[in-house]
Amino acid sequence: FAMPECAIGLWPDVGASFFLNRLPGALGMYLGLTGARLHGRDVRAAGVATHFVPSHLLPGVERSLHELRRSASDLSAVNALLCRAEASAEADAGHLVLAGDGSAAALPFSRAQPWIDAHFGGAVSVAGIATS
Repeated sequence: FAMPECAIGLWPDVGASFFLNRLPGALGMYLGLTGARLHGRDVRAAGVATHFVPSHLLPGVERSLHELRRSASDLSAVNALLCRAEASAEADAGHLVLAGDGSAAALPFSRAQPWIDAHFGGAVSVAGIATS
C-alpha cells in the first residue's frame, strides 16, 4: 500500500486525506509526510484492508472464488473464503518502511507504532517533528 506522490514530495490526494486521519495513532500523519509504505499484514493491521492473503496463495484463492460461482455474489461466502485463506497463510509479520526512500530498516507496524506516535503524534509542524 503506497501513495507514491508523497515519496516524490507531493501532497496526498483528496482520497488519501479522507482515510489518513482515520488510521490508528499518528500513522496517517507519518505516511502522508514521509511517503513510507505499508506492506503485507500491516495494511490490514492499520485498518486499510479487510483481509490479507500472501501473494503465493492468490492463485488458490482465485480458483476457490471461481468455484463459488453463483454464491460469489454472497458476501458472507466470499468473506468466509478469504478468512480461511488468511488463517492458513504462513506467518508474515509485514513491514513498515521507516523512510520514504526505503533506506531505513523495516519494522512490523505493531513495533513501529509507538515510535510513530511519539514523533508524529503531538507535533503540528515539520520543525516540531524534526526536534522530537
